Amino acid sequence: MADSKSSGNVFVCNKLQHAHVLKGGEVEITIAGATDGSGDALVFTNEYAVTPVPAEHWAKWKEIHKDSPLLKNNLLFAEESQSGAKSKANDQREVKTGKEPLTQKDFGAGVKPGRPEE
Repeated sequence: MADSKSSGNVFVCNKLQHAHVLKGGEVEITIAGATDGSGDALVFTNEYAVTPVPAEHWAKWKEIHKDSPLLKNNLLFAEESQSGAKSKANDQREVKTGKEPLTQKDFGAGVKPGRPEE
């Protein structure tokens, strides 16, 4: 796909693992989740799925949901070009959703891994 806004689209990046529906009036557009592979994602980059969305629809959805933690915490954002979306996703790679897998150190002191019964 061309790297421009000439098609009237923006490139919406979704850090959430699941797809998300952007409902604006009568129109609903599903954007792909970062790990589910649904929707019309162009690329998965730095744990974001990038989906083209009509700019007007995104603007309407964003205005309705301007106070949403999804926007405030950069779990969803849009850029005018695919390269801009990739660049911002790279800049935002440390953003956490709160749904990341736990590591052994996340369990705290004194907790040891279990062993399967033999």
